[in-house]
Amino acid sequence: TALVWLHGAFGPSKVWSGAQAAWRRGRLSHVDGWQAPIGPALRAAQDQPHWFDGSGDALEEHAVAGALRACAAAGARRVVVAGVSQGGAKALQVALQWHSLGLPAGLRLAGVVSVSGWLPASVR
Repeated sequence: TALVWLHGAFGPSKVWSGAQAAWRRGRLSHVDGWQAPIGPALRAAQDQPHWFDGSGDALEEHAVAGALRACAAAGARRVVVAGVSQGGAKALQVALQWHSLGLPAGLRLAGVVSVSGWLPASVR
């Protein structure tokens, strides 16, 4: 099972890099792979990475879909999509739109985790 971790507004936090380092050291041996894509820059937020614009509309999907395809290319058959804040909202969106993302047929959603996220208006 692979993990795709989605950051909150303004990009990845060093807080979460400890979990990725633990995986690299073998302490999370049940995780076969780890992807942490960075959302597109939002001009209104001084070009900081975001998953949604100021009105709550989702920004492009290429980073997340690319991370999911990278998991499949590395041999993962199952993936957990997780995130915090905007990343948690994006994780819920990805889970609810899983079958419309055009992902490899053998890749299955194993779970979704949203830490302090919300259900985006685009999937309600």
